[in-house]
Amino acid sequence: ELRVLVIGISPYWGENPESTAFSDMCGIKLFEPTPIIQDILEKEKENYDISILLSHGGIKKDRVIAEEIEGIDCIIGGHSHTEMDTAECINGTWIHQSGCWAKYLGKLTLELDDDYQVVSASGESIVVDKEKDSAIESVIAQQTEKAIAELSKVLYVLPQDLEFSIEHECMAMNVLADMMWKTYPSDLALINHGILSKGISREVTKLNLLEVSPSPLNLTTVVWSGKQIKDAILASQKNEYIHMTSNRWSGFRGTELGTIAVSYNVEVNCDLQIIKIDGIPLDEEKCYRVITSDFLQRGSGYEMLGVSLKETNFAKEYFRDLLEMKLNDLQFIESAQVIRFHRGKL
Repeated sequence: ELRVLVIGISPYWGENPESTAFSDMCGIKLFEPTPIIQDILEKEKENYDISILLSHGGIKKDRVIAEEIEGIDCIIGGHSHTEMDTAECINGTWIHQSGCWAKYLGKLTLELDDDYQVVSASGESIVVDKEKDSAIESVIAQQTEKAIAELSKVLYVLPQDLEFSIEHECMAMNVLADMMWKTYPSDLALINHGILSKGISREVTKLNLLEVSPSPLNLTTVVWSGKQIKDAILASQKNEYIHMTSNRWSGFRGTELGTIAVSYNVEVNCDLQIIKIDGIPLDEEKCYRVITSDFLQRGSGYEMLGVSLKETNFAKEYFRDLLEMKLNDLQFIESAQVIRFHRGKL
């Protein structure tokens, strides 16, 4: 009876803070996989006939592993979304990968001799264009119905709907910015409107919040200079930023970047280009502690806001988590009525 050893690895980018920030936040320690794979192969050498590595390391890493490690029969890869017409063999290890987004079904066929040694292999990427299985479709429909019913249970009722605009100051974004500032110690809150997709209805449900804030982005505390803050706020009044789109923004599930919202302790005069924080004019040379998102921390969209992870702290909560926790606190609906963006004299 054939015995198969299966080992799985996730991406590893080194020990620098830029690479480990999110895993550290979740209490997960990542390691260079090569020596660990070697240890497992040695430990289990009497317990398997063939070995398969399921790799999320990408094709480059898979090729390096094949070169460096003896005894892996095949690597079924992912992460780099590489479309391979056939399998390739490196140092006796067969490697295959079949693109992404379920466009293909990968098939890797191994030919074994009587001693279960791999003598040859062939790989193919089969286009998934068949009719969907009705039984599976039925199960999905049933489970979707159950999920929607559960997510649609009302958590609490607000005194009013919170309207949303991608272009202008609005209640939904003011509420969110004020929640951010009051929940996480900071000088101010600053967030792009694209973090939300629509307004918040009076009857708050988990489904509504998932639709309102679909992006898996984390609340993030950063240190920005006054100049960075000013440049971003002024840029946020321009259509080229408000309506910016990209399919390369990690974690972003919105459609447009959106203008910028700030907490109620910030006053902005767009005409005079004057910004005050707690009634004091913004100092372009001063460093401010700001609660924002990891999206803006990376400089996505508002490129002037990109900073390293040296003075960055990530919270575990997504924005929809914060909304669920704090929306029933009516102080935020009251403070959201404070206008932050003005024209003419402050």
